[in-house]
Amino acid sequence: MGGGGDRRCGGEHPAAVSVQLVRRASALISGDGEVSDAELAEIFTPDVVLDLSVRIFNPKVYTGYEGLREFYAESREIWESVDLTIREVIEEGERYAVLADARSRARGSGIEVAAGVTGVYTASGDRLSQYRLLHPTEADRDLALAEIRAQSSGM
Repeated sequence: MGGGGDRRCGGEHPAAVSVQLVRRASALISGDGEVSDAELAEIFTPDVVLDLSVRIFNPKVYTGYEGLREFYAESREIWESVDLTIREVIEEGERYAVLADARSRARGSGIEVAAGVTGVYTASGDRLSQYRLLHPTEADRDLALAEIRAQSSGM
């Protein structure tokens, strides 16, 4: 997983939640799909929501630890490898906009696909409670900023 810049956009973040936690959650996508219960519990709330409803193929919302495991398993069925490199994490309050580059190799055909990704994590206390994919093919900073600012203002 790559470096990328981290920038605070304003507001105070919850006490124990950090950009490092967001990076750990993102790193799981590049992993082998095997995640322990303890690791999931350290990073995510039990009722975590992974909202990938804007995906072009297989749009879906996954809920809870079982939902995360389902997502990891489905990803490994389709993709031989997935590499997610974070470009930037922008923090505003309890929301973390993530701009990343994804490179995947299809299982079977070996075709490689590369795209930018825009998403937002939301924290609850000291863990992450939601990830919402905003754009599946482009790392769009303006879209990410608009989303976290709208959520922060209660819109």
